[in-house]
Amino acid sequence: SSYTRYSPDRPMTATNLGVGPTVGGMVLAQTIEALACVGYMDTRFGRYGHEHSDFSIRFLRAGFGGVRCRVGDELHNRFYLLDSGIKLLDAISSSSHDDLENNARLLNELQKEPVYRTPWCNEEEMVEFRAEFGSGFSEMNDPPFKEKTFDIDSYYKKHEDVYLSGWDAFAHYVENGIKESRDL
Repeated sequence: SSYTRYSPDRPMTATNLGVGPTVGGMVLAQTIEALACVGYMDTRFGRYGHEHSDFSIRFLRAGFGGVRCRVGDELHNRFYLLDSGIKLLDAISSSSHDDLENNARLLNELQKEPVYRTPWCNEEEMVEFRAEFGSGFSEMNDPPFKEKTFDIDSYYKKHEDVYLSGWDAFAHYVENGIKESRDL
């Protein structure tokens, strides 16, 4: 790896992790539990630079992937490292000096904010985010049954064939009953 290691030079495995002060944004692995705590990458970083640093530091702040160590009056990061078997190749970067400087400043400011980030910061980003999922995502906002309770007994009484089939009444209604215009 091209990143500084604080642990001895040895293979870093899931049962014998390494430790380092930084991680790259090429390969970050998270669990569902960790993502539920920190949310999404912060869209305020825009084009290039430090978005993965913020993401990784928020995992540390939430108790995942390493620890934060106090050195005098400063907090230093210690990330757990793992050899991935992926070889990094040099590539032409799309970075700019201004992007890196602005995002470095933003990275420092965001350390005072809560750990969790939503997938958007404004209405325009929300519309763009939801559009990526196609029409099915917006249909979640308009569910097929809007009432607070579904009367299973009533549905079975009106539709004995559903009862005899062994279907769960509500599952049948969502999967078939709506298309078949069955009464509730």
